[in-house]
Amino acid sequence: MEIAFRNYSHYSMIICGGLCFLIVGMIGDYILDKESNILKAIVLIMFFGSLTITTLELFTGIIVNMLMGLDVWDYTSMKYNVYGQICLGYTSIWALLSLLCVFVANTIKAFIFEKINRP
Repeated sequence: MEIAFRNYSHYSMIICGGLCFLIVGMIGDYILDKESNILKAIVLIMFFGSLTITTLELFTGIIVNMLMGLDVWDYTSMKYNVYGQICLGYTSIWALLSLLCVFVANTIKAFIFEKINRP
């Protein structure tokens, strides 16, 4: 996604993004298993997904940008940022991305397990 919008990425984003994908996918599965109200499930997935992604982005930013000095991203010019590593605008985007993440993760799992369970 980052390559599509910025035409480049950094290896740290592969690690952080992959970890986000796995964790948000697991959170989504848990919520979908426990919550029968689909609207409530969607809201919970968006909330906990964006919280998870934003938290991982903050920790990755502190390590990669602040401690290692690699300057992979900088949100200091955006409103409501924390240390220039996270901001409210991207947290909102992560909420929407969380839904897509859960859908893709479940689609991949269904495809893999369908292939494994075939005679």
